[in-house]
Amino acid sequence: MYDEHIKSRLLKDLRFFRENKTSLDQKYSYDRAHKFNRGIRKLGVTAQGESYLDQFRVLISQIGKAPTPNCRFGKRFEGPSQATL
Repeated sequence: MYDEHIKSRLLKDLRFFRENKTSLDQKYSYDRAHKFNRGIRKLGVTAQGESYLDQFRVLISQIGKAPTPNCRFGKRFEGPSQATL
């Protein structure tokens, strides 16, 4: 349920930005971002005081740190260069 609330708020802001991007000089205002964050916080927080947006940030960070098959120790593994072959 909260995912839908977050999605609808994001879509609302996206629609506003697209309609007003020339007058906004293609910048997303701090006030609008602060208002968005307050609205998400109203949906509730965890026992640790994290909002659903905070939890989403943690999840995205964990996904970004996940190793891929071509990664070793968090860095991308490069095979031998053509010069060494």
